[in-house]
Amino acid sequence: MTIRLGIAGGNRGGSFERSLASLEEEIELVAVCDPSDEVLRGWIDKRSGLEAFSNFEDLIESPNIDAVFVATPMPFHAAQSMMALNAGKHVLSEVIAATTLVECYALVETVEQTGMTYMMAENYCYRREALSLIHISEPTRRYAISYAVFCVKK
Repeated sequence: MTIRLGIAGGNRGGSFERSLASLEEEIELVAVCDPSDEVLRGWIDKRSGLEAFSNFEDLIESPNIDAVFVATPMPFHAAQSMMALNAGKHVLSEVIAATTLVECYALVETVEQTGMTYMMAENYCYRREALSLIHISEPTRRYAISYAVFCVKK
C-alpha cells in the first residue's frame, strides 16, 4: 500500500525531498501546501501533477491525501497536527510537537479519539554527537543523558 503524502510547509518541507527518493515504493508525494506562491511554483516545476495549496485547511480536506508531513513554523505544529488527525489524516510532524503541556495532552487525546497515527520526526538523538555522549559517559551517569522520541499510535 502506498501512502499518499501532502507536505505542509513547502519551504522547510523541501529538506524531506531527499528522504522521499528512498521511499518511492511506500510514499507518493501528491500535494504541497505553503502560503508563498513562489515556493509552490518551485515544487510544481520539479514535480508534475502535484496538487498545490496555499491554505492548510484545503490541504487536509483533500481526498487524495492519506497523511500530512507538518513542516510549518513550530508554533503551528500542535494545532495543525490535531486538525489533520481530526480530518482523518495520519501525521508526521517535525519537532517540536507542542509548545505547552496543554497542547501535548490535547495532541495525545486527539490521537486516541481519532485512531489515526501521529509521529514526531525527531532525529537529533541519532546525531553522532548525541550518540558519542551516551557511549563516553560513565555507566552510572547514563541516566543523565537521555532523549525521547514521541510516537503515539493507537
